[in-house]
Amino acid sequence: MIHLIKSLNRIIETENIEFLHPQPEVEAEIIAKNKHRFKVKTYLPRGEIFDICRNKYLTALKLNNYDLAPKTYL
Repeated sequence: MIHLIKSLNRIIETENIEFLHPQPEVEAEIIAKNKHRFKVKTYLPRGEIFDICRNKYLTALKLNNYDLAPKTYL
């Protein structure tokens, strides 16, 4: 992973890139969890957000805090 970060930073610096929009999700997660190591702006959420969104239960708990979770009926 350190190699990826160094390579991306080299490209960012060489090409004077100001904004990084990574795709796919797995790359976005790595960059989000290492934002402090990149010399460029991103609009990525905190890295732990990816862990929450990948887990339906944790997502429901977070959404419930804002009254956005779907209601479950038995």
